[in-house]
Amino acid sequence: DRLSDYQGLAWRRPWLTATFTAMVLSLAGLPLTAGFVGKFVLVLAGVEAALWIPMIVLVLTSGIGLYYYLRVLVAMFTRTSPEEPALEAPASFPVVSRVALAVLVFLLLWLGLSPGPLLQMLRTMAVCLT
Repeated sequence: DRLSDYQGLAWRRPWLTATFTAMVLSLAGLPLTAGFVGKFVLVLAGVEAALWIPMIVLVLTSGIGLYYYLRVLVAMFTRTSPEEPALEAPASFPVVSRVALAVLVFLLLWLGLSPGPLLQMLRTMAVCLT
């Protein structure tokens, strides 16, 4: 619940931190992630429909969200102070959890780098619904 709970996570759990970082950057809508593709499609649709106020709100809230996401990322990469007792790393994750996280990160990056097939499927579904 506290930001300090994430402090030093990069040194205790580097792979989990990398996964978490990729997910957070996707939530922020940074390029090369699936989150960027989603926000980009929303912006294109909003601009085509001339919905300027929702587009401004989207951009502003994305910026505010990025600020809060970066606070968590900075905490993860900040070492704990020497006065504080170091938190022990819990037992290792099960293999199934590791594989699931790896697949999710792969899909997040793959959809960010090559969104064409997904966008084509969405267009086909939209045409079928109308």
